[in-house]
Amino acid sequence: MILSQLSIMLYFSTHAHIAIAIFLLIYMLVIILHAKSIYNNYLKDIEIHETLESNVSELRELSITDSLTKVYNRRYFFESTKILLSISKRENNNLSFLMIDIDYFKNVNDTYGHQIGDYVLIQLSKKIKSMIRDSDIFARLGGEEFGLVLNNTSLDNAKISAEKIRIAIEKMNFKNNDEIIDITVSIGCSTINDVITTVEDLYKEADKKLYLAKELGRNRVEY
Repeated sequence: MILSQLSIMLYFSTHAHIAIAIFLLIYMLVIILHAKSIYNNYLKDIEIHETLESNVSELRELSITDSLTKVYNRRYFFESTKILLSISKRENNNLSFLMIDIDYFKNVNDTYGHQIGDYVLIQLSKKIKSMIRDSDIFARLGGEEFGLVLNNTSLDNAKISAEKIRIAIEKMNFKNNDEIIDITVSIGCSTINDVITTVEDLYKEADKKLYLAKELGRNRVEY
């Protein structure tokens, strides 16, 4: 519309018309440049917002994840288990706890070096993670010790799951060049009941059973 008016004014040109036409043309250019600037700033704001969201998500992931194995860390594990335990009590569901420890792991580090030790931890974590459900919580608690909370799972079923994990780890081929490193795990199991009612109780009971598994020869499940 403005362009058509400019054309008419220039066609019937007078000094006043020409001045107004020039003013309108400059005004249009300023509006266009301003709109372009607003649009570019809008795109930049979107980019900054997306970057911030990505950074926040990344920082959260780092805060709850073990840096080596990429499974959950100890702090997040116990925080999540407390929530899961509360839900289980409210809905009267079972909740079981597995304490998993690599047998003779110090010998692996001493014999092959910490790099191979890290490799064992990573591969073992991947294997166990592939065997559990999304509703379960798996974490590295420290060193060669891992925790697994099995949601809505009785002690008998937890024992079955623990045996599957133990056998799967025993069958894995951990390699150092052409040499096969035999790795086994010992597992202690516990579950909530009238006596074991807190996360601390679950942990202590599973830890006792793990110690018993070690005492009885390792590469076994106790519950």
